[in-house]
Amino acid sequence: MNRFTVAKTTTISGVGLHTGRKVSMTVRPVDGGTGRIWRRTDLAGADIPALVPYVSQTAHRTELSCGDVSVSTVEHFLATAYAFGIDDMHIELTGPEVPMGDGSANPYLDMLRRAGCAETNGIVHPFVVSSSFEVRYAQSLYVVEPAPQLSLSVRIDVPHPLIGEQSIDVDIDKHTFASEIASARTFGYFDDHERLQKLGLARGADSTNVLVLTQDGLLDGTLRWPDEFVRHKALDLVGDLALVGWPIWAHITATQPGHAGNVALARALYALVTQQVEA
Repeated sequence: MNRFTVAKTTTISGVGLHTGRKVSMTVRPVDGGTGRIWRRTDLAGADIPALVPYVSQTAHRTELSCGDVSVSTVEHFLATAYAFGIDDMHIELTGPEVPMGDGSANPYLDMLRRAGCAETNGIVHPFVVSSSFEVRYAQSLYVVEPAPQLSLSVRIDVPHPLIGEQSIDVDIDKHTFASEIASARTFGYFDDHERLQKLGLARGADSTNVLVLTQDGLLDGTLRWPDEFVRHKALDLVGDLALVGWPIWAHITATQPGHAGNVALARALYALVTQQVEA
């Protein structure tokens, strides 16, 4: 498979979901083999590869760190880059967190469409899962099986009137990602907002960028799909799997997935990739 970077430099701006800080994000073309590299332009420090060894936080978001430098809430953007087949780029941030937009991947979908794709030097070999295995983390279970591309079966069961048992089966390519997953927004509970703010989280959260759940419904707005919640869980899973650093050819059945479980799965896959490369 040929490697791709973005065709041109493109920038978006917005507010971070957890920090509440205004930030700009810029993607830039790079040479093949560079990988997806995050760069804080407001700090002097190391670049941060978008790889699972650099994960430093999985509570309510995925955060990457290198030394004292970190970038947070990277999962929605990385999911979009993975689905579009962008292997190599610099992603520059003027602050500590990715701009959230409307809580879905739509802002990054529009961004990468404007940036375009350009073939670069080198090739990328997908990691082809050859035998089935499982990963368990707390309440999350992932069953990984051989398949000719990345496909997901995601299952959740949440005791809320709008959610309950939901499931989605989807192949991950740029077309199905755009039509079936990208628009699904993050969600949280109104009763948790004050607690999260005391922890330094959700300072930029409101009903414009989060589906805010009350005890019996939504605080504001309407759902884009009745099963928008499980679609968003699929979005998060793709973004966390992007941290393996290779295209993954497998079918993954994920039951009650969350960022911590997703990253545990990504670590297991990364270890297999590393063994393959060293061999």
